[in-house]
Amino acid sequence: MTILSDKLLASQRDNPRAHALDLAELYRELGRFEEAQLQISKIPENEKGNTSRVIAEYIEKRETAPIRFRM
Repeated sequence: MTILSDKLLASQRDNPRAHALDLAELYRELGRFEEAQLQISKIPENEKGNTSRVIAEYIEKRETAPIRFRM
């Protein structure tokens, strides 16, 4: 997961919001909550859906367990 997060983060050079949700989830599962919060904050409020809200909630709870839900 660390290698994947590094590759996704590198893709943000051109577009800072690229893969923000994916990175937030990866960082959360790795216990890197501050980095996860930074990524989730890059998503504008009007673009946040259920998935990003659930991830944000788990970041606040400092929960690293995988999230299982229907999209």
